[in-house]
Amino acid sequence: MTIHTDRIVFVFPIAAKNRPAAASLQTLEITESGREFESAVPLDVGSVGDYAEAFSLGLLSERDSLASQAVVMQAEINRLTALIPPPLPARSIYPRELLGRFTFAEVVAAIRTDDEAAIYAVANLQTTVAPINLDSEETRTLIGALVVAGIITTERLAEILA
Repeated sequence: MTIHTDRIVFVFPIAAKNRPAAASLQTLEITESGREFESAVPLDVGSVGDYAEAFSLGLLSERDSLASQAVVMQAEINRLTALIPPPLPARSIYPRELLGRFTFAEVVAAIRTDDEAAIYAVANLQTTVAPINLDSEETRTLIGALVVAGIITTERLAEILA
């Protein structure tokens, strides 16, 4: 089995204004054994000039199309990048993650308590949409209200805020 590939090669000097200065038909033949034979046949520049010009214009059109697509794609990348939330500040977590630090029994006890400070703390922490800073005095005070109400111990307070 022998594989043949043909290609037309044009040489365009810069000053030629899309007209080739030289052209050739190159043939590459690869045999079953892997041997390669290459040959080149010079072509009359006048006979391929119109083809070369149309080919060159086609390439320019394709390049312009790709360039405009690249602009659209970059705008989409910028739009999607803007949707990525910034990283959380150090020692901050989302309210749902804070809830996950409590045991099931602690959550039930906090909901059933009659202690107004504990009820306020639970409502405040769970209606917050912004990240919660575990080192803030407000967070320590709110979760500390659960200690005062007897819902969690001071050891659990330390674990939750760790």
